[in-house]
Order: sequence, then C-alpha cells, then structure tokens
Amino acid sequence: MKKVCTLLLLCVFVLTVAACKSVDETSKEKEATTDAIGYYEGKIDIPNQPLGLEVTLQKKDGELSGTMSIPMQGLSDYPLSTVEQKGENELLFTMKIQNQIISFEGKIDSDQIAGTFKQNNQAFPFQLTKAKKTIDAEGEFLQVETAYGTLSAEVKLPEGKGPYPVLLIIPGSGQTDRDGNTVGMAGKNNSLKLLADGLAEQGIATIRYDKRGVKKNSQAITKEEDMRLEQFVDDAVAFIDKLKTDDRFSTIGIIGHSQGSLVGMLAAQEQDIDAYISLAGLGRSIDKDYTINYVNSFLRNYLKRVKIS
Repeated sequence: MKKVCTLLLLCVFVLTVAACKSVDETSKEKEATTDAIGYYEGKIDIPNQPLGLEVTLQKKDGELSGTMSIPMQGLSDYPLSTVEQKGENELLFTMKIQNQIISFEGKIDSDQIAGTFKQNNQAFPFQLTKAKKTIDAEGEFLQVETAYGTLSAEVKLPEGKGPYPVLLIIPGSGQTDRDGNTVGMAGKNNSLKLLADGLAEQGIATIRYDKRGVKKNSQAITKEEDMRLEQFVDDAVAFIDKLKTDDRFSTIGIIGHSQGSLVGMLAAQEQDIDAYISLAGLGRSIDKDYTINYVNSFLRNYLKRVKIS
C-alpha cells in the first residue's frame, strides 16, 4: 500500500513539474513574441553617408506593426508594410515607398536589432538600439476623407475669442510638408509654419497640410504615374468644405505658395471664398513664360547648328 501511495505521489509530482514547465515555456514563447516591441534609434551603414532612422514597433490583436522615420530625408512615421518575428530573435520588416520595397532582416539581442538593409539589389548593415522616445506636444488637426485616403491639416488658432477669419495654406511642388520643408533637402526653413505663427499674432487662424506621401499624410499616396494636378485641387476643396462647417471660423481664404498658388487658383474657382493670396505663383500663362520661350529658342538654334530640320 505504501508503494502504491508513493508511486501516486511521484506521478502527481511529475505531472505538476511538467505542467509548470509547460506554463513556463508558454510564457517564454509569449515573451519572445513581444521582445521587439518598442521605439528604436539607429542607422544604416551606407559608405561615407550613414543614414539615421527611427523605428517604432507595436503589437495589436496579436499582429505586429510599426512605423519608420528617416529625419534626413524628411520621412516621418511612415507605416511599415510588414513586420514578422520568427522564433525568439529573428525579425523581418519591410516598407513600400515610391513603388519600391525596402527590407530590414535582422536579429534581436537584448535591446538591439542588427542585420541587413536591402534596396534595389544593394545591401548594407544596419543597427537599432531601443531608446526612450521624446514626444513633442502635437497641435490640433482636422481630417477630411478623400478618394485616395484620409488627409490631415494642422490648425493654428489665435488667442482670444472667435470666430476667426481662417486661411488655408497650400504648399508648393515636390514632397513638401505643412511647414514648408522639402523631403530630402538638408535643413529646415519652416517658412509656412512661421507664416502661420505670424498670422495668429494678427488674429487670423490657419490650417496647413502635408502633401500626399509626406509625414501626417504619408499613407494617402498614389502611384506617381496616376498623380494628377486635379487631385491636389480636390484636396484643397475638401478642406475648404470642412472649414465651412466649423463654427470657429468666419471668413475663409486661401494662401498658395508656388505650385500651391496654381492649386489655390483652381480651388477658388470651385468654392465661394473671401480672399486669395498668391506667394511666388505664376504671373503669366505658360505659353508666355520666359523659361519656356528660352528653352524653345535654345532648341531651335541647336537644331539649326546640327542641320536637323
């Protein structure tokens, strides 16, 4: 009888140890899948030109996702296309930008991720280190829904009680953000931000937005070959419609810079607005533009010299 009891106690002990081990292993597996979550800073070791980057990885409903910022190129919180963790320490994340897929394949070691960055058949090492992210206070944003995704615009209100006159600030050509800075260009001029600040001091509210594919509106991007000027006009019209439903604003106007000036002109023809301001916009029609005439003259003279009619 004692042998039977001893055997039963031994079985219970073994089962208990096995169960604890199973729970422990399950716990470790769960920990392994959350190791990557966090904010990282690091660089891609491109020869003679290391490229700094910031990556935020998160998990929701069991799925990993994330964003990437490349300050030198003006890329901010751009969504990663895929994030996949294999086993305990292998990690792969990819990003599609301007119809190109770039990938980061590496391994997690404590609070670091290191591996290989690949783009256009080129490969360079990268390193990321988990860090504490400093979050700047963010202002208020208005959102509008368009056929090509949601767009956000930052609101700048003056002090005092409204309603206020409001101006929609439209940025110029290229990958330009709401502050007037261009992706890929060194330094920041913050021209449109300074303009908004100055207008607020004069009692005038403004809203300004990043162009499609840039910063806050990085997800609302279309293929380059599908991009049309009319899309930018529609974006401006959508924001004007939004302003008309906001009781904080009285009169509505447009400020357009460079290409944004042309966009603003066309939007003003579709909307009933109270003011329009052109900053460095076109002053003449394109057939009378000096640059076009100069190029045409140069080509004519060149063709004469090489005797091509």
